[in-house]
Amino acid sequence: MYIRSSINVALRSVLLAVFFTGSYTFAQTALEIEPGLTIPNAKTPWALEAYQGSRQLVPIHHSTVTVNRHTGSNLAGAVYGSVFFKPKMTTELNGINSRNQLHTATPVFYLLLEEDEDTGAPAKDSDAPTFVINRVKQLQDKRVVDRLAVNAFTGKGPHAIDQIEVDTKQLKDGWLQITPKAPMAEGEYAILPIPKTSGAYSMVVWDFGVNLSAPNEKDVIPAAQH
Repeated sequence: MYIRSSINVALRSVLLAVFFTGSYTFAQTALEIEPGLTIPNAKTPWALEAYQGSRQLVPIHHSTVTVNRHTGSNLAGAVYGSVFFKPKMTTELNGINSRNQLHTATPVFYLLLEEDEDTGAPAKDSDAPTFVINRVKQLQDKRVVDRLAVNAFTGKGPHAIDQIEVDTKQLKDGWLQITPKAPMAEGEYAILPIPKTSGAYSMVVWDFGVNLSAPNEKDVIPAAQH
């Protein structure tokens, strides 16, 4: 009876974990980064970088993650583990490389969330996510974005991500600037909203790679020639 109950509780905790869908929208506010380089809107985050010595803006397109509930290992852990066993879930991206590739180790990122139009409504800062940059783990034909060990009884647990240190600065009109504190090594990364709700995953991320020899993207905005 106890074993069956433990299995049910463990699997239910995995299945009922809260998912953050990233169902926010981006404002339509242009931002001049520097003379000759303006972000036309914020439908997606943008990266300021250089390609072959020329400054440019690169859109970071979003990707929808898949959820791996590790059913087999969680079931085994529930059967043979102790009462402290924590079911695990991971969010993953298909393929080992992002379609968004940057060419500098020192990119700067800009994003803007849609401001609440109801200025008289109570603030919802407690529900707003924190944006971080993490290095994703490449495994065979996928990239692991986030890993969560869920408490079998509470359904909550901490995130386990390879987060890099960044400086976050609030700019005019609600724009957010995210600058890595140190040059980024070549590899695969994601701009990841971390929900403040414990036990929640983001189902939408903005993934990119740092590959100094990658071809240039087709939809970049090059610096205007004066």
